[in-house]
Amino acid sequence: MVTRRRPDDNSERGDAGLPLLLITPALLFIVLHLVSASQQLAERREAFSVASAAARLGNQPTAVEVRRTEGASLDQAESVAMIEDFVTSQGFDVVAISFDDDRGDGSVTVTVEVAREVDYIFPHSGVLNSTVVGEASAVVNRGVSGVGT
Repeated sequence: MVTRRRPDDNSERGDAGLPLLLITPALLFIVLHLVSASQQLAERREAFSVASAAARLGNQPTAVEVRRTEGASLDQAESVAMIEDFVTSQGFDVVAISFDDDRGDGSVTVTVEVAREVDYIFPHSGVLNSTVVGEASAVVNRGVSGVGT
């Protein structure tokens, strides 16, 4: 006759359910935040790229300014308008634009700061900042006599 062994009352069967219920949400939380973090890194990289391109654009004199015989100077109002048009066309907001010619060598430094709200794929509350900011400067030395009026 075959006898079957009955499991004891303190058997290990069924004890994996509780750790599984605790680990699964934790892993899901980590994966969702990794996706959001990678999205934020991409947005920061794009914000810096737009700020850098806008600073270089703002440091370019117009064709009329280049034709002057006394040397080219930056028209600050024209540069601000070009920067704002470019940044807006890229979907960013202009936070600050500054012109600095204090280096004493005739160069002009244009600094641009841009910002944009991030629309996350997986919305969350408070873990990552929802606004990315990029700031960049461009310096032109040759042919620039200072900030124009």
